[in-house]
Amino acid sequence: MPTLSIKRLFDLQELDLQAVSYQKSLTEVRATLSDDSAVAAAQALKEKAESQLSDETAARRQIESAVQRLNERLQAAERRLYGGGVTKARELSASEEERAAIVAERAEVEDKLLGLMVGIDELEAMRDGAKGELAQLETQRVEDHPRLRKEEKRLVMEVDRLRQARESMLPELPPSALALYETIRATRHGQAVAKVERGMCQGCRIVLPETERRQARSGQSIVQCSSCQRILYTV
Repeated sequence: MPTLSIKRLFDLQELDLQAVSYQKSLTEVRATLSDDSAVAAAQALKEKAESQLSDETAARRQIESAVQRLNERLQAAERRLYGGGVTKARELSASEEERAAIVAERAEVEDKLLGLMVGIDELEAMRDGAKGELAQLETQRVEDHPRLRKEEKRLVMEVDRLRQARESMLPELPPSALALYETIRATRHGQAVAKVERGMCQGCRIVLPETERRQARSGQSIVQCSSCQRILYTV
């Protein structure tokens, strides 16, 4: 049966805390490597703007054709009105009404065209902005990924090193002490062993009774803090 050493339990905790820190960093690095959400969002925005721009451009061509047809109708109406071919008062009045109606319709269609062109300008700006952001993100990813892959490899090696160190340390500790350590560790955010400094448990910052301090100083038996239940370790 291995001899209990509170210091070795404390050493195990230091190793475990370091392993948790490395594993957290490794998880974050891998999440960054696999996260393409920003690129996907920029790509989706670019495609949306391009699709809307295509529709609006087609609509603009149709309205421009409508304006052209109205101009042709207006020119024909003005030729009839001012060419001397229409002399009767009733026909002159009808031609003037026709011309006025065409001018009014053209003004309405041109207003629509103007609004459409403003929208097209905004869509072009949106598309160009999305394209620029996408290019920047892709460039950044190309620059960052080699560094992140290198960091991932380093962290994997560190986690594996700490795992092996932990496995080699476990036979040195009694199973009952290990079981208690793991139980407390699970409920105390990874800190099962607390140093005693200036008569105080550094886990919960409570001043310990003299009997607990004296027992903890021996370092050969498990003494738990009466407040937080952590295993006490006196340096």
